[in-house]
Amino acid sequence: MEYGTFPSQTMGADAKINGYSATITLNSGIKTFYFAMASSIYPGGFPNTVICERLSGKIKIGSSAAVSGLYVSWLVIGTK
Repeated sequence: MEYGTFPSQTMGADAKINGYSATITLNSGIKTFYFAMASSIYPGGFPNTVICERLSGKIKIGSSAAVSGLYVSWLVIGTK
């Protein structure tokens, strides 16, 4: 299991998801995913957040917004 929080301001524009995204390398080296989720932490509303892709040892997270104070919290469970 691995989890973290990512600041949305550092995400890049992504036309594929019509929003913003970032790829995160997993320190635990998870390659087979059993569960993955993302949620937003933002006092100004509820932007959409998602895990766009599960890659071997990486995840791609996405958000409908990239503003100051918005963070994407994520969690993955799997095996190496």
